[in-house]
Amino acid sequence: MEARLSGLDYGIIGGYLVFALSIGFILGRKASQSLTQYLAAGRELPGGKPADILWGFRSLYGALVVNSIVMGWVIHAMVKIIRTTFGWEPLTALTVLIAITFLYTLAAGLLGIVLTDFLQFALAMTGAIWLALAALVGH
Repeated sequence: MEARLSGLDYGIIGGYLVFALSIGFILGRKASQSLTQYLAAGRELPGGKPADILWGFRSLYGALVVNSIVMGWVIHAMVKIIRTTFGWEPLTALTVLIAITFLYTLAAGLLGIVLTDFLQFALAMTGAIWLALAALVGH
């Protein structure tokens, strides 16, 4: 199904782009005064209790909501892979995955988690590059 935008839709999108670019150009003059001004807003952003509350909310939201969703996707994908590869039932696959993760976390602590994540990243990147090359060569 193709989305069709009305004139009002284009007007809202255009207005937002003009607004965002205007802020960028207006604040760009101030940001060009120094590297500290550019990278850290001149260390002049307001702080205090409201900023602490916002920071706390953002931290909790990221930790609880976003990480839970991402972990759900990852676990669901691994259960599908194990079910397809080994023919296991989802509950069995989930139990084995949790047990393995618990064991290497308990045995090696944070270093074990970091090294395992690095290995998983290397495997994922190798697979992604291999898949991209296979797709390019296939066409």
